[in-house]
Amino acid sequence: MWEDDWTPDRAALGRARSALAAAWADARAPELRRVRARWTLTGTDRRLRLGRDGRWWPYRREAELWVPAGPSAPDPASALTALDPDQAL
Repeated sequence: MWEDDWTPDRAALGRARSALAAAWADARAPELRRVRARWTLTGTDRRLRLGRDGRWWPYRREAELWVPAGPSAPDPASALTALDPDQAL
């Protein structure tokens, strides 16, 4: 999964946008910048990748590389929380 870089089609992007909106429906969403199937939290070393299966994978930047940082989750907020459990978003 971690080397799979793909561009989601229009339907997959729609589902991703819906998942992101639902994840922070009651709170302010973090600022994310998307490139292909990667959403990076602006100004941080944290990133989400959307798998072809619709699951969200947390990544952390180490030196110049993005490395997997935990198991996949069905929603983006859970995947981000897995990166920093003490700082839930």
